[in-house]
Amino acid sequence: MPRVWKSIWDWWLTQRLPRDLAPGDICFVRSTGGGFQIAKVLRVDSDAVHIRLYKNWFSEPILTVDAVSLRLGKLGDAGALGIAHLPLSRSAFASLKPKRVQNEPVTDDELAGYRVWQESQGGVWT
Repeated sequence: MPRVWKSIWDWWLTQRLPRDLAPGDICFVRSTGGGFQIAKVLRVDSDAVHIRLYKNWFSEPILTVDAVSLRLGKLGDAGALGIAHLPLSRSAFASLKPKRVQNEPVTDDELAGYRVWQESQGGVWT
């Protein structure tokens, strides 16, 4: 895609993000294999949405999520794995078509991967 079209596409996608997207928002996002996974927003800044992507998979979004049941999984588990910290550009997160269902406080443990990323001056997936 030519650079100008990508810029327009990225702008259009970011307009679809909720304006009040906030840390702790739990959202259903489209899974690459079909269906939905759950993402928890850890941080939001001008360039990125930092999420925690859980392995839990659903064929359809549900009205509420039991946060205690969310799992990242481990190597060797069947099915998808979760990701403790995933820094996505705002347009990349918007492309997952997030649907917010609730908000749960972000814990100190959940921010461990974000802190490592911050210290290493990591990049952002676009």
